[in-house]
Amino acid sequence: MQYPNSLRALGPLLATLALSCTATKEAVSPPAAARIAPFATAVGLGMADVNSRAHDLVDAVQALATAVQNRDIDGAKRAYVVARAPYEEIEVLRADFRDLHLRIDGRPADFALGEVDPEFRGFHAVELALFGREDLNAATPLVRSLVADTLKLADILNAPTEHDAATIFRTMIERTGEVASKSITSEEETWSDATLTVIRHNWMGVHTMYRHFAGALRAKDGIVAEQLDRSYRRALEVIARDFPVGEVQGTPFGIVDRAKRRRIADASLTFQARLIEAARTLGLDTIDA
Repeated sequence: MQYPNSLRALGPLLATLALSCTATKEAVSPPAAARIAPFATAVGLGMADVNSRAHDLVDAVQALATAVQNRDIDGAKRAYVVARAPYEEIEVLRADFRDLHLRIDGRPADFALGEVDPEFRGFHAVELALFGREDLNAATPLVRSLVADTLKLADILNAPTEHDAATIFRTMIERTGEVASKSITSEEETWSDATLTVIRHNWMGVHTMYRHFAGALRAKDGIVAEQLDRSYRRALEVIARDFPVGEVQGTPFGIVDRAKRRRIADASLTFQARLIEAARTLGLDTIDA
């Protein structure tokens, strides 16, 4: 077929325009890595809330260091318990700092030589020095190291990081399960007797992160959302009377009777079960629990 000269002259221009349109279309389509992850807004808001506790943690640990430096054993013990609270809330993000978590919150059983292992440091080493031995000299280098590690943690939490909702839910589920499998057996605060403080702020940290998913969950299944909220409230109610108003230190765990310990464990397991249901409802069912 023969085209008029005028159309043949337009051929190169039309080809250029076709290439230009193709390039523009490709440029507009974002690469896979740039696409918004599911629940990115909820994850971001939860991260901001939890990260705000990093500043509280640094301040609390520095107050602990000051008390130790001033040779104030009673003040150091109080400061220790206060510092545990923000860390337990932050721990819902421990997938981001597994190695540093071991340095900050590792127990003797996590180390080959237990209490005498040179790598044993962090909160539980300080706890042993202050409450188990009342040895401020032993506590001094340990607290200094804890200050440095919490500053590193604050830097990690403030750095731009990719987070996914499935990993966050997996950690929330782990944390609520550990209350029943570890904390309630008094593996948590053996010497300070502050296990209830740890449990309470464990639950609070999990709920701080979860609440930003609550709207999406309610839209999919209002019953599951209500059951989850109720399980959290009931868990806190079990230990509510153990905390004087405004106090971080709760009833010494050593005098909590077995029946109440069982109620605490069951409350946390119920909270965990509701989180598993929520993850599945939201399509985050890659979680093994």
